[in-house]
Amino acid sequence: MNLQGVVFESLDLRVDTGAYRVEVGGSPVTLEPKAFDVLVFLLSNAGQLVTKQQLLDAVWAETAVTENALTRVIAQLRKGIGDDAREARFLETVPTRGYRWISPVTRGSDQGRTGVGPGSEYEYGATQGVDSRRRMIATRTILLPALLAAVITIGWLAIPRTTDEPRPLFPLQLTTGAGVDLFPALSRTASASPTPPTAPAHGKSTCARRTAADPTPC
Repeated sequence: MNLQGVVFESLDLRVDTGAYRVEVGGSPVTLEPKAFDVLVFLLSNAGQLVTKQQLLDAVWAETAVTENALTRVIAQLRKGIGDDAREARFLETVPTRGYRWISPVTRGSDQGRTGVGPGSEYEYGATQGVDSRRRMIATRTILLPALLAAVITIGWLAIPRTTDEPRPLFPLQLTTGAGVDLFPALSRTASASPTPPTAPAHGKSTCARRTAADPTPC
């Protein structure tokens, strides 16, 4: 939930998330961005145990840091708001576990005030960090199917294939003559055995042959 414009009040502490302003007893307090995010996260979960891992995930969502970074920010936050770890009036340390905001908290807005205490819903987790994580998840959701499809396509293209393409059909000459053989004679081996033309006998007319086959006069 976006808490821009929300004002938290706890004892003499006032935190305006919209103006990015922290006041203690009416005097402004300067906090570094991470300390401000931790403060708002704790105020949003007042009365509840907030583990160190929860704070790391919320405030340092995209950065790999150790608990030492969190310890340093907590020390700076306590110094800024005038709190003492041994006699805490705002922030209690739960050994080896985390922290708990122990003073009463009210949340102000244009619509009035609502109490924030035990059982409050998580409302602030370094809003920018939460949005960034959501963008990362959405990006992975889009990229993973595309990457899988690319891998399948590459694997399919890499499969060896045989090309049994049909061969073009060309006319095959069965005879050895250069011209056209109207009545070629084929041997048993299916090779062409052209019959050479028979020359007419000397003194005989070719018309007689034609007459023998065809009674029509020449």
